[in-house]
Amino acid sequence: QIVQEDSYRSLLKNLDSLDICGRALVLIDPPYDSASSSDKWNLFLLRHLTLRWPHCCIVLWYPSVDEAQTRCFHEHARRLCLGDVFVAELALGASRSGVLVSNPPPDMELKFGKET
Repeated sequence: QIVQEDSYRSLLKNLDSLDICGRALVLIDPPYDSASSSDKWNLFLLRHLTLRWPHCCIVLWYPSVDEAQTRCFHEHARRLCLGDVFVAELALGASRSGVLVSNPPPDMELKFGKET
């Protein structure tokens, strides 16, 4: 099933009614008002999705406003015990963004390479 809605509202509203067996993929491209409120919502959603669907692969896009904010977001995500996590970041000029992938496919790191 593919749904195009506000990811926060839709996923939280339908969390208990969706019956997912085995692996699933959730792509989240959330709206961004401010980095601090977005990080809080993203962590909240990651936690609830992981508790409800522990084997689900979650791909979350996020802006990388500054290094301190991004480090803080990564540290909070680590504390959620999401299991295996893959993070990739891209910088184009002054703009930076990243994706956090929880429960990635087993060979994802091999395909994208490892930071040295």
